[in-house]
Amino acid sequence: MRRLLWLLLLAPLPALAQDDPSGDEEVPDDERELGDFEAPVEPEPEPEYEPALRPAVAAHLGGAIHPLTPLGVGALIRLEASTELPFWGGRLRPVATVGWTAPRYEGTGTDERLPEPFGYTLVQRQLLVNVGLSVRAFDGGAFLSPELWVAPQLYWLQTVVDSSVSGTDLGRTEERAIRVGWLAAPGVSVRAPRGQVLVHLGGSGARFDGVLNGEASGLSLNVTVGYRMHLGGPR
Repeated sequence: MRRLLWLLLLAPLPALAQDDPSGDEEVPDDERELGDFEAPVEPEPEPEYEPALRPAVAAHLGGAIHPLTPLGVGALIRLEASTELPFWGGRLRPVATVGWTAPRYEGTGTDERLPEPFGYTLVQRQLLVNVGLSVRAFDGGAFLSPELWVAPQLYWLQTVVDSSVSGTDLGRTEERAIRVGWLAAPGVSVRAPRGQVLVHLGGSGARFDGVLNGEASGLSLNVTVGYRMHLGGPR
């Protein structure tokens, strides 16, 4: 009888312990993880490109190779002025450039008036002026885009020959001429701060027929790297 009485007195204690409001309620692990979760912040989309009349200036550096003549590789420098047109996604750009190169060649020749062959150095200075059009494959907002630059090209030529024999200077001979040719330069443009980085691999040509040059081809393969800076805008 006494044992039954103790059982009746102790029976409610587990229930009271479970319902004790002063105890700390345990939070499930899955709910704790959800409470600490932060939704990722999505980056703002880049604003849509709007073509505009956007002028620019550029400088190109590279080399000119004349494969059909004995002229050596000449350093090539070009300065450019251009503008993006405000339609067709900014793909069209009128371009005007002024360039300079001066390939050279060293050789020997004979003259019946001289007792031995003479040596000479021929330098052909070329001032290159052209006005043409550059066409991009993608719109002006693309990070990378193939492009093609075509133009008629005006050549101002100055050919200078210095000759000597046995260490004796025989003097200098000069010839000047103006010729009209062409330029075609495919390449790629890569977006950069305030402008574009440009790489072109192209060709140009004219006929260099003169007394000093002879009937020589002016075909030239040109490799240049440049930077075009937009004026008046971040792109």
